[in-house]
Amino acid sequence: MEHKYGPNPEAGRSEEYPFVLIAGYRVGTPFGSERKAINYCQMWNEHVSVMEKLEGIPHTLSRTEYEAACRRLAVEEMEDSDINGRSRYAINNGEFYPRLDGEEIGGYRPEHCQKMRLASWRLLGIVAEQKMERKAQPVHPPKPVELMECSCGHTVAKALVMSASLGTSCPDCYDEMSD
Repeated sequence: MEHKYGPNPEAGRSEEYPFVLIAGYRVGTPFGSERKAINYCQMWNEHVSVMEKLEGIPHTLSRTEYEAACRRLAVEEMEDSDINGRSRYAINNGEFYPRLDGEEIGGYRPEHCQKMRLASWRLLGIVAEQKMERKAQPVHPPKPVELMECSCGHTVAKALVMSASLGTSCPDCYDEMSD
């Protein structure tokens, strides 16, 4: 697919490339040089072409789907324990994009961005699987309440039985059963 990332054709050679076209929109970024503008456009063209390969992949992946996607795209797989463990914060909150460092491309390479996007989709799958496991666990019925008959004649939960001077009592009869 051809991308529309490139130096602004409306800019004259005397200008310092203050804009680029991104998907047909003028984006203002002071580049200062033709080389920097070209590097910026090449960086984003490469990033978009790599990330477009993710199209058609579900955004919630089982382990099997994740492994198949990684093999198809030649992306290094991450273990579920890493995805849902030490890397979880970075996967959830990281901004994996390239950037320009001076006139050179820096930041994250498109392949790493692709790896982290797949990992984020696997993380959504892990969370969904955990939710299903919690739903599948049997709900334990509440323990039966042990009842006891008090000296006052009422039957109440054992935890509510009170000791009064004339014997055991329910909370309602405590004053009458106390001397």
